[in-house]
Amino acid sequence: MGSFFKPIPILIFLISFGVTYTIEKVYDRYHLLDQYNTIFDADVALNLDSFGNGWGLDGFRHPFGGRLFSTPIRAVTKVLSKVGLGEDLKLRRELALLIVPIAEGIKSLLLYLIFRMLRLTLVETLAVLSVNLCAFSTLTIGSIPETYPLSSMFITLFAWLMVRGAASGQRTSDWHWIVSGILAIGITITNLVPFSVFYLLSKKLRGDAGIGKILVRTAVVGSLSLIITFSVASAGAMAYSVSPTRLLPISEAFQGNSTDKTQYRLGLIIAVGNTISGIIPSDIVPNEDYVGPVTKRGSGKATVYFRTTNLVSRLKTPLALAWIAIFGALLLLGAYQAYRQAPIWGALAISSVGLLIFNFLLHQFFYGTEMFLYALHWQVSMVFLLAGLVFLGNRKIFGICLLMGLVIISIFSASHFIGQVISAAESKAFTPVSNSAPPTPAR
Repeated sequence: MGSFFKPIPILIFLISFGVTYTIEKVYDRYHLLDQYNTIFDADVALNLDSFGNGWGLDGFRHPFGGRLFSTPIRAVTKVLSKVGLGEDLKLRRELALLIVPIAEGIKSLLLYLIFRMLRLTLVETLAVLSVNLCAFSTLTIGSIPETYPLSSMFITLFAWLMVRGAASGQRTSDWHWIVSGILAIGITITNLVPFSVFYLLSKKLRGDAGIGKILVRTAVVGSLSLIITFSVASAGAMAYSVSPTRLLPISEAFQGNSTDKTQYRLGLIIAVGNTISGIIPSDIVPNEDYVGPVTKRGSGKATVYFRTTNLVSRLKTPLALAWIAIFGALLLLGAYQAYRQAPIWGALAISSVGLLIFNFLLHQFFYGTEMFLYALHWQVSMVFLLAGLVFLGNRKIFGICLLMGLVIISIFSASHFIGQVISAAESKAFTPVSNSAPPTPAR
């Protein structure tokens, strides 16, 4: 634990927390967190309410809902409000806004520890961390109250458990894995897959047993984590007066028009290309959900009539096609360079490629209306693959320059995106003429 509390890890945590929290507060200032589907179809208002109050996010996909956070938050705000430090509900919201920035800080800290254990130099490590922190997905959907940044943090935690066990030679208790798995699966059910992948590879790296026994052990540990997750989730649901039947998969429906799958799959390609550097421009369009149930009319909060999206027509431009090809080549080159290193690097490359394939296949069938919303589920895998670029040219400056080039592009594209959003909010873009009229662009 001593590695966590040294000056550099603490500084990395604080910088990551500060960047994410600042951007989140910018979004909040322009009321982008007060309703549905404003930023890439994210249910921000629902998640913020769930994180702070424990309401509205129950289901098979998110077994714990927001109760993992709302329970301690409600206990703290109850005390703070009684001693006169603020109004209970407002305090809950402010504390709920801290969850994603804290998760990003922890994720960056874990990445630092991972790459230092993998014997990257400090400069190389900071270059890779910059790719993660400045990624377009981090500065957009990774800086709003959503479950995706939390899943990204837990995937990084699984990688850290694997690397720590292999690099230090110390045996990691299965109960450490199980507790981590319970928390991650409770956030999003699909986290069972990266949990199982990293656990399996951790045992393979240590040579604990033959592959048959490792597979059986992985199945047992994964099943136990899953069973405990839903047992705890059921108890939590009843504590909040919610029926445990809400946790059954039969009522869960993934959105998506079966007659328009091509459009969603093209959207997935754009999402992959924009995960790190948002080269393919995003668009501001009318928001059909501006009168959704989370909109608080009469509360003094402005209503936002626009939303951000990735129009698939953008994929037809030469720039987009060229970038997809270049970025894909960088991922493949990084994977090859990483795989050539020590076995632990090989395991990281294999797990990353495997998780990219899993996410690509998963979202061929289960998806919402914005594929970019899921980018943080595969972002960590891309960061691990791109880290292999530091080995180019016998670890000369070329690989670091490539990474810093991605960082510069990411910062530029994210700044442009945030500027677009602020401009649209200030100009009241797509404000309707009347409550009954459809949204029309503001002059």
